[in-house]
Amino acid sequence: MAIGLSLWLVLSILDWREVQYQPEPPFLVANSARATAVGLSLNIIILANTTLLRLVQSWTSLEVSLGAIARVRSVVTETPQEETIGEQERSPPTNGPTSGSLVVRGLEGSYSHAKLALRNIDLNVNAGQKLLICGRTGSGKSTLLLSFLRLLDLQHGSVMVANIDNSKMSQTSLRRHGFITVPQDPLVLGGATLRFNLDPEESLPDRTLIEALQKTRLWEHFCQVSKSSHQSATAEEDLPEFPVSSLPPLSAGQQQLLSLSRAIAQKMAPTGPECSDIQGQFSVAQRRPILLLDEATSALDPDTEAFMQDVIDEEFTRKGYTVIIVAHRIGGLAKYFRDAVVWMSEGRIERVAQTQAAAGLALRDSIEG
Repeated sequence: MAIGLSLWLVLSILDWREVQYQPEPPFLVANSARATAVGLSLNIIILANTTLLRLVQSWTSLEVSLGAIARVRSVVTETPQEETIGEQERSPPTNGPTSGSLVVRGLEGSYSHAKLALRNIDLNVNAGQKLLICGRTGSGKSTLLLSFLRLLDLQHGSVMVANIDNSKMSQTSLRRHGFITVPQDPLVLGGATLRFNLDPEESLPDRTLIEALQKTRLWEHFCQVSKSSHQSATAEEDLPEFPVSSLPPLSAGQQQLLSLSRAIAQKMAPTGPECSDIQGQFSVAQRRPILLLDEATSALDPDTEAFMQDVIDEEFTRKGYTVIIVAHRIGGLAKYFRDAVVWMSEGRIERVAQTQAAAGLALRDSIEG
């Protein structure tokens, strides 16, 4: 609206200038002043019009800028804060859970107050278990993971992580010390360095990042840039400082492997200040004991999916981490069964099957689609 007003004022001023330049009637100039005075007057009129035009443009630009500032301030002041100062004080002295047990009781939550997205969820996951959550689109699988991370408002129920109610922990402590997440859509910042994409806090040494990339076979891919440019072997050690956009391009599957490399790097991160044990439930050896994968392999080809699952088993499952995988359907994950499979529908848990029973239900699931 301000831009339209600016254009209207400019056009109005231009029309007024045209009126100013119309030849004067003969009876008004019969006894006029000398030509030099007339020329000076015309120059003053032109200068005044130009000044007025710039004033209007500057004024409208100021109005637009003030409007933008007002909108930014309204967002800052009116948008609800995820975590307040009082929330920070909720963090227990242990700085977060380091045991991978998870207990959900009577959980109900929603994105809005109109309709519940989760309905009376009860679930037990022991530390070190591998759990597969399946269901159709909209069944509440990803929403359940959001409730673990306190990204969803809960109406009823509780989520206990290592015997600690997650509502009693600050969101920062819960996510930083409790969970490692691999989302469905990999976040790869092309303008940022490879180091920042793997370790946003920039707290890990190069050898840790390189080791994480080697486990997912991405290090060989990135080293192609040094081989193609005939750089020395020592230059490869500087690759973490290269922008991702300057490295060989990544396919969709490789981008997801980069997300997995980030998860491995987080697993290998130092624990920082040593945490005190509480009744044997906490261990300083594992900083983030639960791995959450939200349909991380849904867009991958079978070979890449199989390789990614092998890496997950090698780096997390066999090392005692609790692994919770969300998938639209079982499909190629059938051979990676270990502990239990949960089927969800319309925000509820339909059934929970242990490994033996899940093998038979997998065939039924694949037939039903």
